[in-house]
Amino acid sequence: MSLQPLRWMRHHIQRANVVSTTRIYMSFLNEGTDCWRPANAKEHGKGVFEILGIKPAGEEWQFSPGMRVRCRPKQFADGSTALTAYELVANPP
Repeated sequence: MSLQPLRWMRHHIQRANVVSTTRIYMSFLNEGTDCWRPANAKEHGKGVFEILGIKPAGEEWQFSPGMRVRCRPKQFADGSTALTAYELVANPP
């Protein structure tokens, strides 16, 4: 077996742009009660996350995909704790 395919694969895996994501929760707007949607986000450090993905049609989120937000832990009624977006952070120039 030739080593060429293995070298090619190793080279491309090392060059791959792998993004590690964190699940954060977004608050719905205009729901009447507290409602939360999980969303994937990329961490930028110091509690700042960039919201990834697409907002489902018909949902009003507090923040939109592409925005950078500050997150903090929140304890939900069921006793679980998760990161929730609470503040918009200016994108770097």
